[in-house]
Order: sequence, then C-alpha cells, then structure tokens
Amino acid sequence: MRAFLALLLSAGAAMAQTPPADYFTGIYERVGRDDATPPGLVNDLVRLRPAKGGLALSVCGEAADAPPLMLLFDRFGDVGNLLSTPEGTDWQGCQYFNDMDNYPILNCHDGKGGLFTMWPANDRAADCAP
Repeated sequence: MRAFLALLLSAGAAMAQTPPADYFTGIYERVGRDDATPPGLVNDLVRLRPAKGGLALSVCGEAADAPPLMLLFDRFGDVGNLLSTPEGTDWQGCQYFNDMDNYPILNCHDGKGGLFTMWPANDRAADCAP
C-alpha cells in the first residue's frame, strides 16, 4: 500500500483536460432545492447543448422562445472543472465530474440558495420537447 501511495505522490497532480462540449450534450434529470423560503423541490428535466465557450441549458417544457441559460467553461485557481454564467448575468455555477461509467454529473449552485445535481437521463428524451 505504501508503495502505491508513493507512486501516486511521485507522479504529481496532473491538470485534467476540459472535455469537449459535446461530452455533455443530452437530457439531464435535475434534482435539488430551489432558492425559495422555505426551499421547494426541483425535480425536472433539462437539455444541455454545446454553445460558444460552453453549454446552453434549457428547461424541458418551457416555451420554445425562452432563452437558454449559458454556462461557460471556467476555472478557479487549480480547479478547472467548473461551468459558470457569463459576467453580467445572475450567477450560477456548476462543478462537473464523471461517474464510474464515464457519464457527466454536475453539482450546481444558483448563487441565491438553490442547489441541485444533474445526471444524464437520455432514456427520457421523449419527455423533453425539443
């Protein structure tokens, strides 16, 4: 065990590459709490699509002309697995990871108290109007 730990430590911390935006493309289940007082349940579907510099998030079932929420690839110091809204808009940030099957998982905060997690639900694409 010590040899394994020594090997890991000697390898150094490598900076992870930002995945391409199309890695995130698809339908996601979004579950968490909103920013109301008291907090309400968020349990819906959203669609993520590649957009210039990041991703466009659209809530399934919203009006087709509703503007998507833009999430841009961002970093904070050594943390490079972040997405956040462009400057000048209401802040929302997500930290993304991948699960053991190499699917993206996003943990998000809306800056006002809303917290939610999103994971792929492409098997529910029929429930999400284009």
